[in-house]
Amino acid sequence: LKPKLKLKLKLKLKLKLKLKLKLKLKLAVFQIRGEMDDGENNTTQRAKWKLKY
Repeated sequence: LKPKLKLKLKLKLKLKLKLKLKLKLKLAVFQIRGEMDDGENNTTQRAKWKLKY
């Protein structure tokens, strides 16, 4: 392989890895947010349930 091609491939791989990491971080953030939302919903549901019964 020519040196320029090698550099291009390396850059492509780096970009792919960066994108993968970004996606993983986004997913992690969404999961945490989802769990937080679930927690809030559970507390409000419990409060309503206590009021009902």
